[in-house]
Amino acid sequence: MTKFNYFIILILLCISCTNDNNLETEQEQEQIQEQEQEQAPIVSSISPSEAKIGDIITINGQHFDPNDNYVVQINGVNGIINEITSSTIKVQIPNNTTSGEIVFINNDNSTVIGNITIKLELKLYAYKYFGSEDSSNPKQIVEIDKTNGNTQIVATLNYNTIYIQSLVFDSVNHKIIALYDNNREEDQYILIIDVENGSSESIPLNNVSENSKYAGLTVGNDAKLYSYKYFGSGNSSEPKQIVEIDKTNGTSQIVSTLDFDSIYLTHIVFDSADNKVIGLYDNGQSEDKYILIVDVENGNSESIPLNNVSENSKYVGLTVGNDNKLYSYKYFGSGNSSEPKQIVEIDKTNGTSQIVATLNFDSLYFTDIVFDSADNKVIGLYDNDQSEDKYILIVDVENGNSESIPLNNVSENSFYGRLTNE
Repeated sequence: MTKFNYFIILILLCISCTNDNNLETEQEQEQIQEQEQEQAPIVSSISPSEAKIGDIITINGQHFDPNDNYVVQINGVNGIINEITSSTIKVQIPNNTTSGEIVFINNDNSTVIGNITIKLELKLYAYKYFGSEDSSNPKQIVEIDKTNGNTQIVATLNYNTIYIQSLVFDSVNHKIIALYDNNREEDQYILIIDVENGSSESIPLNNVSENSKYAGLTVGNDAKLYSYKYFGSGNSSEPKQIVEIDKTNGTSQIVSTLDFDSIYLTHIVFDSADNKVIGLYDNGQSEDKYILIVDVENGNSESIPLNNVSENSKYVGLTVGNDNKLYSYKYFGSGNSSEPKQIVEIDKTNGTSQIVATLNFDSLYFTDIVFDSADNKVIGLYDNDQSEDKYILIVDVENGNSESIPLNNVSENSFYGRLTNE
């Protein structure tokens, strides 16, 4: 064999070895990539899908590394990672978080892994006054802690009366609005309180006289302020109106002229889904009870008789809940706190009602009911018949459970008079 042939064979052997080495390298790289892919974090589920600020959500999956620096963003806000195991990551929802996508970030790779609804913690406010008749005594707006009844002062008020007739919350402007009479004259005012800085302003209402009064407030869509206005002192045939109040100057314009057999329309609330004001009234000629539904777009109104009303059963208070549901407090008897008491849901189309909760507390009167849409609960205020104590009663409309929370700093000369919430 010639030298040339040996040379060719040697070259072929070298090429073969090189190809073998390249193949081994490629196979090793593929194996490494497969191992990395096998060990990459995998998210299988997130729970719960609804939570509040401060709650913990759990990301379930595989191949999480407790020593790795993961980032979990909730609608753009970095969550607080409290714990990592191989199969779970626990994340606390920080302040200022809103509903949106959950993004998992690992080694600069971002992946949308789900969505979450952040349930807002709605604050509960009350009007608190001291003394019984003297308008110079202290008056406050306080925030109530719904878990323990503790309160903190939001605003110290200065105006010439002790009584506030109505208290509502303007969520757009983050202000509480109240209705009151001036002790020394027939004038009426709205009191606007900024809950962020405690400042307040009184706005006189126009066209108020001895025979015309505003009674009740409710806040509608686009932060519009509505009130019931009546004329005369007791004759149900006299004019009655729903008016919209300009919060900057106290002027009003008629939204609807009403026609029903009573002078008093109480506990007006706003149904934002249907854009309607709803109020409660007694028939002046009988013991019947009605809801009056007023369309603020066209001024049309309709009276719906409530069912199962008798001499010894009454509806007191209205509030609008989630899914546009209308709730009321219903009690039986005339003065014995041991008699039945209920929260009912009213069908707005026909006035029938169904029991949501049967209540047990030592009082007949349950006032100023409001709805906490975050927790799906009705909240009301009541006095204990046996003492000067004051309570909030929190009623879960999903299961009918209720809980009484005693309010703090209540004495013979201090009282809670109204409730409102965000």
